Amino acid sequence: MVESSVEFQDQIKFEYFDLNTQIVANTQLIPVTVSGFLNLDKNASTTSFELVPNPFTQELGVFYHSDIVTEVSIEIFDVQGRIVVEKIQFACTTGDNQIEIGKYLKDKGQYLIKVTTKENQSEIKKAIKF
Repeated sequence: MVESSVEFQDQIKFEYFDLNTQIVANTQLIPVTVSGFLNLDKNASTTSFELVPNPFTQELGVFYHSDIVTEVSIEIFDVQGRIVVEKIQFACTTGDNQIEIGKYLKDKGQYLIKVTTKENQSEIKKAIKF
């Protein structure tokens, strides 16, 4: 893991190409410094979940592993981006967690499942109901 106090320095090189003469007409170097990384806190949670089984017919579980105790919200969208379920919130304990969301999905089709932690990390996966 990178320490939050580490600083990286490099440069970006732009070459301006003259299309008439087909040579580099000018070069510009821009120095870049990267420091102060976000979410390197040891208590930060990562967003990684699985949808099981997928595709599904009735029951669909969201399996979420958390390294810390946190809160997670789930939003469900259809493939046109319309909200099917606005927010399902649940508390995650350390380790493996599961919530059943198949009961919210009445119609057959494809759905987008978005899981967001209270640290504002999110991930979206597709689920298919037969």
